[in-house]
Amino acid sequence: MFSLPIPLRGLICLSCVLLLLTFQVFEWTIRSPAQLPSSGDEPSHAYHLVEDYSGSSFFDGFNYEDAPDPTHGHVLYQSRKSAQAMNLTYIGNDGIAYLHTESYAQAPQGRPSIRISTKRTFTRGLFVLDLLHMPVGCGTWPAFWTTAVNGWPRKGEIDILEGVNLEVDNAMTLHTGAGCRQPKERQMRGTAETMNCDVKAADQWPNQGCGVKTQRSFGHALNERGGAVIVTEWTSKTIKIWQFFDRAALPADLASTSPDPSTWDVLPDALFQDFECPIDKIFRDHVVLINTSLCGDWAGNTYGTSTCPGTSCNAYVSGNPQAFKDAYWAIRSLRVYQR
Repeated sequence: MFSLPIPLRGLICLSCVLLLLTFQVFEWTIRSPAQLPSSGDEPSHAYHLVEDYSGSSFFDGFNYEDAPDPTHGHVLYQSRKSAQAMNLTYIGNDGIAYLHTESYAQAPQGRPSIRISTKRTFTRGLFVLDLLHMPVGCGTWPAFWTTAVNGWPRKGEIDILEGVNLEVDNAMTLHTGAGCRQPKERQMRGTAETMNCDVKAADQWPNQGCGVKTQRSFGHALNERGGAVIVTEWTSKTIKIWQFFDRAALPADLASTSPDPSTWDVLPDALFQDFECPIDKIFRDHVVLINTSLCGDWAGNTYGTSTCPGTSCNAYVSGNPQAFKDAYWAIRSLRVYQR
């Protein structure tokens, strides 16, 4: 049998190895990025901190809205200058931001209060509110929410923490125009109340939206539990809301610069998804708002069905300043992350 000399055979084998390596490199080059070996999530998919509203600069990132209340409340929203002069907004020695409703004078024209909105707008993100105390009492309508400055309800509204009078269950709600519905059964801890997010839905109250409620998570009940860390994740496909009352049991990565809710082993309190609802087309360009309205379209219209005194919400708000000493927000921080 014919046989090559050993040195020549070795040279040919080395050439084969080099040829195989060349083909391997070529194969890796033409693969799509999704096919390439991965060590985990791409950095572009991770959340990073974009706004930190906390400490002495908390209010610097907000606008004070002092226009008439769009929900027809018996309330007089104050400018920053007026609010500070009346000691309604300030940073405490503990670094906590306080937002009060006036509680020391008769108020026949409406009680002074606060409505602030972020100067920056957001489309999608992770919003983390560390809340120590929220406003409570008859006639109150406190809310932590997001919406667009213009185009309501076309660009949507996300109510994260909201309720009225002496309610203790949190109402988490979306408000939109036509074309957004939610299924009744979802992977969440809360209970679906209404399924049509359209503010003009024929089978719901005007502006009712699609709501989810959780028990003992609002008002006096929230304050008695020491407040809460409230997390809202808004993506192109879902809007999820968590309320964490035990700070010792918070997801560990909430203390990091890049939290990842996909790793949390806990269902959200509310889940809204793109089931018959194009979330990414509707919800965009939102500011974050914190306000305390009084009476108005919701608290006023349901005042008579509550256990609050009298029959007139406006009269109660005007004539009982001392009843509003606990109608205040105490906020450690609001942090916003985006991808």
